[in-house]
Amino acid sequence: MPGSLRQSVFGSKPIAALLVLTCCSPMSARSDPPPSAVPLPDRIQGANLRPVGDARRGYGTRTARATLERLRGMGVNTIGVLMEGRMKNVGDPNVRSPSERDLEAVRQMLKDANQLGFATILVPHLYLDDGSWRGDIRFEGDDDTRARWWRSYARFLLTAADVASSSGTTALSIGVELKGLSPEVETRRVMQELANQIRSRFAGLLLYSANWDEAEQVAFWSVVDVAGVNGYYPLVPDPVRGAEMSPTASSGCLGSPSVRCSWWRSVIDRARCLTKDLGSGPKTSSPSWTKRPRPTRGPRCSRTGFARTGCAVSCFGWFRRIPTIRRPSRGTGSIR
Repeated sequence: MPGSLRQSVFGSKPIAALLVLTCCSPMSARSDPPPSAVPLPDRIQGANLRPVGDARRGYGTRTARATLERLRGMGVNTIGVLMEGRMKNVGDPNVRSPSERDLEAVRQMLKDANQLGFATILVPHLYLDDGSWRGDIRFEGDDDTRARWWRSYARFLLTAADVASSSGTTALSIGVELKGLSPEVETRRVMQELANQIRSRFAGLLLYSANWDEAEQVAFWSVVDVAGVNGYYPLVPDPVRGAEMSPTASSGCLGSPSVRCSWWRSVIDRARCLTKDLGSGPKTSSPSWTKRPRPTRGPRCSRTGFARTGCAVSCFGWFRRIPTIRRPSRGTGSIR
């Protein structure tokens, strides 16, 4: 009979086994549609969570998710996740992307944050094995090495774009503190081409994360949607630490503020100045803080938000213990 013939040729059990294998395969799981991105809030209170190199409590673990839940309870609404690329030194033309295992951990961290209602920012970050700073990458007079580096860096960022696209990420940084390259006209051309490739894979916002003394010289702000500024400012001025600790010492439209102008006002004014210079281009992101020994001169976190200036404040660092934060008042604050 035709029915028995079909059964003998195909076999009902092999078909069932094939269906089970198909449903359980990783490829099938990856084909699920990514979650919808959570929009950036009007007033950002953010925290950057760094990988800790520990599979028990790093990205994608229950410990990391518990950290997210505690941050949400503190009022944090935006999470930054780092994706580390590695170079040997400033002359190395090869950017080493994370392993597949690490990429999956980054993806899971972004998904966990998204599921908990956070807006998410993926920050592909370059670290140099010899301890050099990424802002010193230049390749002056070596066009061949520079071209090789840009190709390698593009592969790194396109990998990040795929991770961001598959995890419902809100925004993606296309660079961090590349001070030695960012002022150049050629860099603007390359970044424009790279941004076009990224936008073909990732539908969210693009930003660039400039160093605190680099922002006014970046040649490609028009390429991105958000202008980010990494400034590790204290909550009170420190006359010993130099320009980064005393933004009033920097050149530019800020100039010399009135003696009546608070130190904090000068930080905000510089951000407003950059926003004005950018005109109708990208919005300005925030000054930020990092974990340091003295809370008022280098706090782990500040919950202050500059809603009126279009700025926001992020906190940096992976907390082993979530600190208790006393809200800053008149430019001071403490953490315990």
